[in-house]
Amino acid sequence: MIREFSAEQLGVLNEGMKAISEKNHLAHFKLTEELLLIRNTLSSLTEYIREHPFVSVDEEVEFHKQIYPQFRCLYIYHAEVHNLTQEVPDGDRKSIRKYYRTQMDIIGHYIHHNQFHYSYFKLKGTELDRLYFTSTTNRQSVLIPVLAELSGEHSTIMGYLFARFRAYELLYHYILMKLDELQPNLPGSPARKTLKWSGETVNLIELAHGVHLNKQINNGDIGIVEFFENLGEFFGVNLGVPKKGFDDLKKRKRLSKTNFIDHMRDAILQRMDDEDAYDPNKSTHKGNHL
Repeated sequence: MIREFSAEQLGVLNEGMKAISEKNHLAHFKLTEELLLIRNTLSSLTEYIREHPFVSVDEEVEFHKQIYPQFRCLYIYHAEVHNLTQEVPDGDRKSIRKYYRTQMDIIGHYIHHNQFHYSYFKLKGTELDRLYFTSTTNRQSVLIPVLAELSGEHSTIMGYLFARFRAYELLYHYILMKLDELQPNLPGSPARKTLKWSGETVNLIELAHGVHLNKQINNGDIGIVEFFENLGEFFGVNLGVPKKGFDDLKKRKRLSKTNFIDHMRDAILQRMDDEDAYDPNKSTHKGNHL
């Protein structure tokens, strides 16, 4: 099925992107390799569909609504980040912050221009799925978005727009991170420290899966790959491919499959027991009830 094939391709893509990021190349050459890799992956998906046509409308909708945007958004995001960083002005921290705020405004204007369709994206609407994510419906409907840019040959117009929404949300968070790095320290305040995960990487992977599965970030509206990338970047550690990390947890034999979370729970319970072990108020007033 296309779902299984796309999951396999996503793993290969993530490994390839990781390898490119570790190369000591100029940014332009890295971007060229990244975009070529993503294009080739999209071509592989298209070829798979050509050889294995959709077996149902639901499968077609899933591809154009979920699978395609997951891949295409990476193409848009990496291109946008490259352009963004290449145009950062020379100057002081204040002028650079102004530049990033302007870029955030541009993203806001694009979302506002496509507010109806963005709401459908954020609210996880389904009522118009056949219109938006299949190739056999009325292309002349007034509900179909009109885009100035080419939507590409791999999906429907709305599928491409969903990819752009995903990419712009990633870009928005990237800009927020850059603004945070440029935030001046208040007079007399200590310098801001960078948090670094100093434990075993597998422990953070285990914790990350637990947080994501319980939908604790963005009301659950964030992909596992995106979440892993952001969390790893925040703690300065490469969490790798989420699926591989999850498989490694499942393969544990000597340890509990949730070893780190088990230890966290035990540590918290022990702390509670230690604090309850001696309560001066209880010992002072014990036996003095009327």
